[in-house]
Amino acid sequence: MQTINRYITNNDAYKTATIIQPQGLMLHSIGTNQPFAKNTISGWNKPGSTVAAHAIIEPKIIYETLPYNYRCSHCGGSGNNTHIAVEMTEPADLQYIGGATFTYDEAKKPAIISHIGATYNLAAILFADLCRKYNLDPLKSGVIVSHNEGCQLGIAGTAADKHYDPDHMGDKFGYTMDKFRQKVKDQMIIPLVPVAGW
Repeated sequence: MQTINRYITNNDAYKTATIIQPQGLMLHSIGTNQPFAKNTISGWNKPGSTVAAHAIIEPKIIYETLPYNYRCSHCGGSGNNTHIAVEMTEPADLQYIGGATFTYDEAKKPAIISHIGATYNLAAILFADLCRKYNLDPLKSGVIVSHNEGCQLGIAGTAADKHYDPDHMGDKFGYTMDKFRQKVKDQMIIPLVPVAGW
């Protein structure tokens, strides 16, 4: 695992530096077939924008883009004030055909699963570290949520806003949020060591 600091110093969330006391963690995925973080980071790193996440993950690298106690606009609701946001990149071989619906070439499925599994694994390691840092229980309701679950809870806009990430991707390949939360708990017992299997 490699962690790289790429603070988005031109983003208004960085410049304003509004401090929050994290009460939870929200997992996002970028919603497009973009495996590289640099393009998303460049899009965030602009004056006049507060839209961002605190970190974005590629299969082997975590890019930290904001201090974890800075407020940013990541979910369209009160979760901006309470939850740390982590984005996962998505495999290049997904082909979106509308909204959260995608298709893929079956021959590409091993590469797709490899990308998704690696980013979920790094997210679990990072979330475990953040749970320790902020004394959070990963299995407590509302602490670790997907963007989709945040909408359902009313802290990330509403269910009508139709943010399905990352459930739209994870559920299809077996990476459910319940499994993810348990994996974070396992990582807290075995710090910073990838735990095989889901």
